[in-house]
Amino acid sequence: MNRRYLLPLAPVAVCLGLGIAGPAWSQASLPFAKAFNPGSILAGGTSNLLLAIDNINGGVAVTNLAVIDNLPAGMVVANPSNAATTCTGGTLTAVAGSGTITYTGGSLGANAYCEISVDVTVASAGTYVNTTGDLTSSLGNSGPATATLLATATPPPPPPTAAPTAVPGLPLFGMLALGGILAGLAARTLRKRG
Repeated sequence: MNRRYLLPLAPVAVCLGLGIAGPAWSQASLPFAKAFNPGSILAGGTSNLLLAIDNINGGVAVTNLAVIDNLPAGMVVANPSNAATTCTGGTLTAVAGSGTITYTGGSLGANAYCEISVDVTVASAGTYVNTTGDLTSSLGNSGPATATLLATATPPPPPPTAAPTAVPGLPLFGMLALGGILAGLAARTLRKRG
């Protein structure tokens, strides 16, 4: 058989009007990513946790966006949380001091992009690996997103600067008296030499 003429059956059948349908086309799930900005802070400092949802190449609007992010032990939502989203509608919950961020009921237009951002903080130095739950939507399950925040120990304060030690001085009268004594000794020395 001459393999040059082998073609997939379904597309050829559709072109010939044979009524045989190929596999239904479906848009891939939404690309979903996460980042901390900055990615390294001092313990006790604040970093912005960012969730990015990308429908730039999507030809259809997306609804029912939902994701839960359980923060790792030692990381909590900062106060203030500065929680915000550029996704359309939905409910973003990020209570200061809590270890959970949730977003539900959002939507995203065709060929669009949106973000969810919340400030977080950690009290201790360490490496904090944060993986969200799955992002779900009307397109299906996009899976989780992961990012790492590095917190370093706060450096100790510098030691206090010692005040310069004052050199004890003589009062004016003492200075005059000392000058007189030295002058007398010098005169005596000269007389002896003479």
